[in-house]
Amino acid sequence: MLSKIVLPQRVEPTNIDQLIAQFKDDTENQKVLIVDLSSVEYITPTGLVATVAYLKKWRSKKEQKQIKFIYPSECSNALSYMARMNFFTVVGENFTYPYTVRTAEDRLCEITEIKSASEAGSVINRIMGIIETRTKISSGLSTSVGEIIDNAFHHSSSELPCYVCAQYYPNLRKVEVAIVDCGIGYRGSLSRVHRDLKDDKHAIKLALQKNVTGNIENNKRLNTGLGLYVTKKIIEMNRGKMLIYTGKGMCIIEKTENFYDVPKWGGTLVSLEFNTEIGVDVKKIFDEMEGENFFELDDSMFEDL
Repeated sequence: MLSKIVLPQRVEPTNIDQLIAQFKDDTENQKVLIVDLSSVEYITPTGLVATVAYLKKWRSKKEQKQIKFIYPSECSNALSYMARMNFFTVVGENFTYPYTVRTAEDRLCEITEIKSASEAGSVINRIMGIIETRTKISSGLSTSVGEIIDNAFHHSSSELPCYVCAQYYPNLRKVEVAIVDCGIGYRGSLSRVHRDLKDDKHAIKLALQKNVTGNIENNKRLNTGLGLYVTKKIIEMNRGKMLIYTGKGMCIIEKTENFYDVPKWGGTLVSLEFNTEIGVDVKKIFDEMEGENFFELDDSMFEDL
């Protein structure tokens, strides 16, 4: 038996729910999965990591599974971009990037698997290098974005790695960062402590609040619970965009918070878009929080401010 998913013409944060709607749980018992790339003309880091994570999860369910790709008649710019971002390498497909690979550490971070703390640190440093080079956001963002990546890596309760990808778009004046895992989702994580969660949207809303974490052992917090809260503050001040997709809930923050019922994603996807033209003083955000009554911060959080 086989199943098929078709990537749309454009794969980006604004229509990521349409792509995820094709990621059915019932395909996991089938031996062949057809991935149709023939219509893709544009794909961003958010679409890349979501597709990679699903394909890796699908293949992990059973041995001798086969993924077959349908390509366009000619090598398109989107296909070349997917190859440049290591899409085919990560999913185990033999597809050669048709151009010379040039160093682009200040413009992009290829799709990267995170399986260890050292890999997480390396990816965080690379993404921060892009943001600090290409935007007007002051140093210090690594604290909040780093905690989001740490949550995906350490606390998703998944045997699969998490995936991270980033791209600078000079013409659009933005940097997009995408982080995905195949774990238990926000509701599964937060319900360890907050047992009154109604649904996935409720879990997202709670996770965006200050000092909220489901990662507690022996009455001790394993992280600050500030990653999403601070990142949201930065996005709002930067006039950027933030998307959180977990379970059957999605939140898009762009001027206002909007929540949606969406097809299920077995894990969590976070997509961040930073405006390159509007500056943010991250240290000022932490200074304001320091004067409030909140969970005590470790001094190491401010080392890079």
